[in-house]
Amino acid sequence: MCASYVSYVLFNYLPNVAGIDMSSVKVPDDPASVGYYAEAAKHWVSDGVATEIYSADYGTHFEYDEEIPIGSVIIMAGKTDSGNYSLWTAGHVCLYAGFYNGKHYVTHVGNSRGPEINCIEYLEGGDASGKSSRYVVSIYSLENFKQRGAIEVNKSTEDGKKLSGAVFVATNDDTGEQFKIGPTNSKGYAKTGDMPYGDCNDGINSEQNCRKW
Repeated sequence: MCASYVSYVLFNYLPNVAGIDMSSVKVPDDPASVGYYAEAAKHWVSDGVATEIYSADYGTHFEYDEEIPIGSVIIMAGKTDSGNYSLWTAGHVCLYAGFYNGKHYVTHVGNSRGPEINCIEYLEGGDASGKSSRYVVSIYSLENFKQRGAIEVNKSTEDGKKLSGAVFVATNDDTGEQFKIGPTNSKGYAKTGDMPYGDCNDGINSEQNCRKW
């Protein structure tokens, strides 16, 4: 049921309701199978439509300090009756929903409970020995979900005349990556190309559509 829910969101709701083009994202051969989701995700990476941002061996407790994009696909291996971990017979797949109060949350279907939001720590569960019943094996960030934005500038001279032909440079303090803004047109206006979404901290008005520029 969990895989069917993710399939509905990715390949029905997003393209038909939200208007997000998902045609480049391979549909799993069996949209109701976690194992086939794991196989399809490898194709997403090779096709350039997704990035594997986390991977771990079975049995590794999930700890991740980096930002996870909303909507990322999370694949978990579950413990079988024999005590081994499997994607095919006991796996789980869900969508990342956000970080709150020190915990990572996902949206998923929990069997008969239907769609719900839970933290990954809860989904990992545990048995009497303290061993988790599920482990996060991999997380895939789909390019379709990566929000983009731009920096805009409107410049005038001290006497109020529109400043044309001016060029500005925005720099990411973390990576040193630079984006050219300009030259400004006859109205003093210029805009960058696509930039990663995030919070502005440089005072340039871009409606919070830039990150650390």
